[in-house]
Amino acid sequence: MNIDVYSVSDCRILIDRINKTLNTLKPNVLKNIKLYPHSCQRSDSDILEGLSKAILSRQATWSSIQNILQPLKIDLCNYNINTVATLTDSYMTSLYTKYKSQVKARFLEDELFSIRDNAKIFQHIIIKHGSVCNLISSHLNNSAYDNANNCYVRAKADSLIKCFTDPISNYKLRNVRLSICCEFFNNIGIDEFKPDAHTIRFFNKINLDQTKIKVSQRQKDVRQIGITIADTLTESRKYIDSVIWIFCAEYQGAICTKSKPQCSQCYLKTQEPQLCKGN
Repeated sequence: MNIDVYSVSDCRILIDRINKTLNTLKPNVLKNIKLYPHSCQRSDSDILEGLSKAILSRQATWSSIQNILQPLKIDLCNYNINTVATLTDSYMTSLYTKYKSQVKARFLEDELFSIRDNAKIFQHIIIKHGSVCNLISSHLNNSAYDNANNCYVRAKADSLIKCFTDPISNYKLRNVRLSICCEFFNNIGIDEFKPDAHTIRFFNKINLDQTKIKVSQRQKDVRQIGITIADTLTESRKYIDSVIWIFCAEYQGAICTKSKPQCSQCYLKTQEPQLCKGN
């Protein structure tokens, strides 16, 4: 069966089969599935913190990063933008020396420096717009704001993504491309689907109807698939992202991994009609 991402029944079968597989093999991880992004952050320091967490997640074992978040926050002056922007190279290097043995992260030193550099970019935004919050809200439609969950759900955020990721933008953030930007948005209350290694592999493996949507290894194409499924099911993008990420991630469901996929026990393959042919 080829999954039509514009079909409610097809998309519901896909998500239900993923959840059924998780419930059978790894029921303890179901509690980790997020229904919505984090609540909206209303202070610029909280936004810098959300950005920093996203940057630190790049090619890192997240559980090891979580262990340093609180002491790092103290070392980074509770993410006070003006203070972080003035931190010296030697101070940032000392932070790397302090934390490098505590985490599994390939680019920790560069990421720490980028937090400082992005605080400087935030300063420019504040001068022009009054606050980073003002810039962000100016790109979002209030109709997408979900009062009950204090976040934007399925908001049209392409212009804001471009603002932070386009190389020619005045506010291009360092070490922030599409995937990290989507993670950043989820951290600050803007619903997004993150096209990372797990979701890219997943959508290129299952049986998607390629006459209905473009399937490729490109992040923007994978994000569009996730967004379309969320729209079709009127679910949050974060929920669809979270279900698939939990299903694939090594330290979560670990069902659809790169090295040891559990195809013989996965309902996407073992139930008819097949939604995936496996390896």
